[in-house]
Formats: sequence, structure tokens, C-alpha cells
Amino acid sequence: MIKQGSNLLSVFKIIITIFLLIFTLEAKEQLLIGSGLQGKGYHTLAKSIKKILNDNNASINLKVLSTSGSIDNLIKLRNDEIDMAIVQNDTAFLQKMGNLYLKITPQTILK
Repeated sequence: MIKQGSNLLSVFKIIITIFLLIFTLEAKEQLLIGSGLQGKGYHTLAKSIKKILNDNNASINLKVLSTSGSIDNLIKLRNDEIDMAIVQNDTAFLQKMGNLYLKITPQTILK
């Protein structure tokens, strides 16, 4: 049951983000979203977000960038290579805490 609630919360966050993007951008804005490996779940999700945004707001031109995943997306965000990203919440948390499994320190990705 906790897993389902967590999934509902994630879906809710995505819906709110899409809603804010649809109604807040005025000028033609080209945005790049880091997704994940092509053909996998997060890449498919990013393509769905792209379709929703591009179909509902003429001022947005969202493009999807296939990446190697959450850590790659965090690095690309830090380096201003992408505007937004799909990142697993546990990856961001573990990275921030300097988890040894990620073999990356917080200073490597987040400033």
C-alpha cells in the first residue's frame, strides 16, 4: 500500500509540474529534458511529458535528451546542459548523503 501511495504522489508531482509549465511560460521557450535510456520507462515518460506540453502550450518546445540515467541527469542539470530532468528520488537523496553505492560525493553533482 505504501508503494501505491508513493506512486500516486509521484504522478501528482508530475501533473503539477506540467500544469505549471503549461500556464506560466509566455515567450517561445525551448526546453531540454534529460530522460534516461532510449526505449526505457523514463524515456517514454519524458516523451509523454513532451507531447502534453507541446500540444497544450504553443510557447513551449520541449525536446527529450536520452541519457544514462539519474546521475547523468543531475550532472547535466548542474552544468546547465539540460533545463529539467527525470531523477529517481532515492538517487537524489542517496547522492546528497554521499552514499558509497553511488561512488560520488555530494560535491561532485550538487553545488
